[in-house]
Amino acid sequence: MGTATATAATEQGRLWSARAADWAAQEEMEPERFAPVADLVRAGDAVLEVGCGSGVFLGLAAAGGARVAGVDAAPALVAIARERVPEADVRLGDAEALPFPDDTFDLVAGLNVFFFASDMVAALREAGRVARPGARGSPASGDDPRRATCWPWSARSGRWAARARAEGRRSRRPACSRASPRRRG
Repeated sequence: MGTATATAATEQGRLWSARAADWAAQEEMEPERFAPVADLVRAGDAVLEVGCGSGVFLGLAAAGGARVAGVDAAPALVAIARERVPEADVRLGDAEALPFPDDTFDLVAGLNVFFFASDMVAALREAGRVARPGARGSPASGDDPRRATCWPWSARSGRWAARARAEGRRSRRPACSRASPRRRG
């Protein structure tokens, strides 16, 4: 992890930890915001949430029968997520240097997190690295996770985003449904 990455993650962690209890309370009041992505979870899946915050999505995924893990840069939110979802493997870390081995997860979710990275493309590449071949991914941003894009992760994920950004357009990937990771839901 480079110095710039460590500094950005440390700063984000400090900022989000400052009012962690308030953020956790707000997230808990809005579980429906996470439901469309949680609907992608299959029983038995290994699921990672990058930027897991207080663990609301992790709880929904665990309730769906998944083995869940999360990573967040905010120590106070990591503590809340661990308390909220004790069966989850929640770690303090950085989206640009995920603390998990290659090819570990069936579903990698990043709900309103990748744009906080100092290098969004590097963070997307990391998500692709920890995803198993054919894994589903759902990087969502904005207030409506129903607009989340879901596609099979690969090391190329970061290149797709970089190419789209360089061309001044949004990357277009097909949405996933529970039944088929390549079919519109």
